[in-house]
Amino acid sequence: MSVAEKTHFYEKCSKDPVFFIENCVMAPTTGQDALVKLYEPQKEIVTTFTEHHYLILNKSRQTGGSFITQAICAWLVLFYNNYVIGIVSRSGSESSKFNKKILDILDKIPQDFIRPKAEDFVERNAQSFKLGTTMSEVISQAVSPMNPEGILRGNTLALLIIDECAFINNIEKAYTAIIPATSQAHEAAKKAGIPYGNFIISTPNGMKGRGEFYFRLWTKAVNGQSTYQPRQIHWRSIP
Repeated sequence: MSVAEKTHFYEKCSKDPVFFIENCVMAPTTGQDALVKLYEPQKEIVTTFTEHHYLILNKSRQTGGSFITQAICAWLVLFYNNYVIGIVSRSGSESSKFNKKILDILDKIPQDFIRPKAEDFVERNAQSFKLGTTMSEVISQAVSPMNPEGILRGNTLALLIIDECAFINNIEKAYTAIIPATSQAHEAAKKAGIPYGNFIISTPNGMKGRGEFYFRLWTKAVNGQSTYQPRQIHWRSIP
């Protein structure tokens, strides 16, 4: 690419997350050296975030719902300054896995003028990283059984992601504690015209027990009783 072509490509990526994902994100399949091609239900996840901000996703396994969310995270930390993303997971290994998948996306961007270099990270560990070029960061934590209200405390989150919500113990206590802390960041992002919001992601896990809180959130969203936009990806929708 010429300098002008690189500049145009970079600007298009920065403004359009679907374009970024389809032109810069490699498919997560082992041994497959190909860019992601989004199916319509996957594109809808992206547009729901950019247009409505608050999304609750009911997904089948292996439909790319979590991966698309991770790709959105990569897009945000690359193209927005001082952007903080908080990931809530059910265990330390799950939070590390989510963080690693975002880093894998960044590391495998084919275009070297977009892909961050090793020296561009001012922090990079199992559960968090920070890019020095934008000063944007991802912090991934598990809900503590002893102190669920302490999750992501002290962080001003432009985007909150709760991964596999229906499988997290004490998630209602954690959610109740963290949501008020996001409101200030969301209001500032809204005024600045940058993306913000909450993603609640899960496969179903029943109507009672650990899955009850997610089920109630999903039901309210479906009935139009909350700010969340309900979206569903079933395996039949992904060839």
